[in-house]
Amino acid sequence: MKNISTSVISCDEMKLEELKSPAQLKEITNGKLDSLAKEIRQKIIKTVAETGGHLASNLGITELTIALHKVYDSPADKFIFDVGHQCYPHKLLTGRYEMFDTLRKTGGMSGYPHPSESPHDHYHTGHASTALSLAAGEVLGRKLKGKNHHVVGIVGDGSLTGGESFEALNHLGSLGENVLVILNDNQMSISPSVGALSLLTNKFRASLTYRAVSRNIGNFLSKLGGFGEWVVGVGIRIKSALKRILMKNQYFEQLGFRYYGPIDGHNIGLMVAFLKRIKKMKGPILLHIITKKGKGYKYAEDGPTEFHGTPPFEKGNGHKAKSSRSYSKVFGESLAALMEKDDRIVAISSAMVEGTGLSIPKSKFPKRVIDVGIAEPHSVSLACGLASAGMKPVVALYSTFLQRSFDQIIHDVSLMKQPVVFAIDRAGVVPADGPTHQGIFDLSYLSMIPDMTIMAPSTSSELDEMLKLAFSLGSPVAIRYPKDKSNEADEPAEVRLFKAKKERSGENVLVCYIGAVSLQVHAAALLLSQIGIECEVLNLRFAKPIDWESVKNSAEGKKLVITVEDGIISGGVGEKIKAELTDTKVVNIGVNDEIPPVGTRAELLARYNLDSAGIAKVIQENV
Repeated sequence: MKNISTSVISCDEMKLEELKSPAQLKEITNGKLDSLAKEIRQKIIKTVAETGGHLASNLGITELTIALHKVYDSPADKFIFDVGHQCYPHKLLTGRYEMFDTLRKTGGMSGYPHPSESPHDHYHTGHASTALSLAAGEVLGRKLKGKNHHVVGIVGDGSLTGGESFEALNHLGSLGENVLVILNDNQMSISPSVGALSLLTNKFRASLTYRAVSRNIGNFLSKLGGFGEWVVGVGIRIKSALKRILMKNQYFEQLGFRYYGPIDGHNIGLMVAFLKRIKKMKGPILLHIITKKGKGYKYAEDGPTEFHGTPPFEKGNGHKAKSSRSYSKVFGESLAALMEKDDRIVAISSAMVEGTGLSIPKSKFPKRVIDVGIAEPHSVSLACGLASAGMKPVVALYSTFLQRSFDQIIHDVSLMKQPVVFAIDRAGVVPADGPTHQGIFDLSYLSMIPDMTIMAPSTSSELDEMLKLAFSLGSPVAIRYPKDKSNEADEPAEVRLFKAKKERSGENVLVCYIGAVSLQVHAAALLLSQIGIECEVLNLRFAKPIDWESVKNSAEGKKLVITVEDGIISGGVGEKIKAELTDTKVVNIGVNDEIPPVGTRAELLARYNLDSAGIAKVIQENV
């Protein structure tokens, strides 16, 4: 019989692009998996350099993802990634290599787990600290259905600063059911991890005696090949004894978890040996691994915050194209100038110092920029306390994350009438990140809160003036602006309290807009003027309270009133104007009853007729 083995590709020779299922990993030796990890990193770096995306977090979790898929059986076994922006290696290992180049593009692959994209993705996880609660639900559902699959929650040390993680750990520990929590410890969320928990994990890492012994045992175990799992069992018992002697009062064990680690999160052989042993154990287990954010790409290793979420860049040198001034940067510069004049102004971030522009004032006033970690509800209540103590706090959050603080805004800020300023970044439709990061709801839900003033600038100059005004009101204020380059006004804006501004006169149609859609509205008005439809344009500036006097005066005698807002129509500014102007035809333009998909900002604006062509079309159809 002819030997035909030479015509068959062995598992150890398999390339990443030939991997169609994670089940194929089980036949690949640990040594060859290191080569696979390099391929995954190369593919991620190449793709993100072209499309933009989350780089550093995915490079740091590559070996762990390989080890998980080698030991467990996805999708029967459930992997739940906290936040989800570290799922790129998981996607490459689960048959999505060919679509990976469409990352974060319209109609392409999501940058987060997406259940409709693959059976290996079980949840939309785009916000931090939710994975362990989801895991608890999976564990209880498994028990009630009489199933026996494995549930693994992968959570970063940054996500553990979120209160929901602690609630879930407390519940999981009390259940006593089989569950594995993997603490991926890279000392980072987006900004460096802060708070007492980071000190706790530092103690785990820095206990010199334990760490030295642990490292030596780990290195020894990882070299034992087929004996590794058996020896790990002995090693776990040895290391457990060392912990009892050297590291008393284990925090996680007090919550009901058996704690193992810390181990090297870039040593595939070691992690595979640990996971195989842990897979056979009963009860809640926490495995603590140490990884390096950005591993394998020098520029991401040196700048993990800069390369957390990144626009396209030059792969060879890490350089990014210079962009126009964003609204985030305008906010940071304006706030720094105000902090220079008033030492009572303090800024609060929830692990978003860089993303919200607070790095600018932080460089000048480090003690007055407070990063509480991924703890949005706490940041709002903290601001209430600071305001009560006579300070002037501003809470800088992305709109999608402010949603997590809804109760605190009502209970602590509104009820107490505290002068807290909310700087709401990434408001409206948000490019690239998809459904979990859309900021379309803030205008609607904030407007129902008593004593809340809501402003939305249409230019960088208006944002500067609105921020000054906000600190002078002595009551709760929200200022919302998009993830976009700022509209640089030719002249400084004069923002009058609670007053709209008529920017164009016209006899046929009134267009009332709010926020950073000014260019689109005026371009539409110019287009329509060329065909004899004259539009009056009213920049509302204030979503609450609405300047009804100006709205009614401008609406008088018009055939049609159009409202334009970069947000959900339901409960928004347009609906309120429609309810008030009962004798006039009012048409609302905004986001329909859906959560926007992935797309560029221009594509999403066009989807909801928020671009100039769409606004003009709606007016023509209704005039």
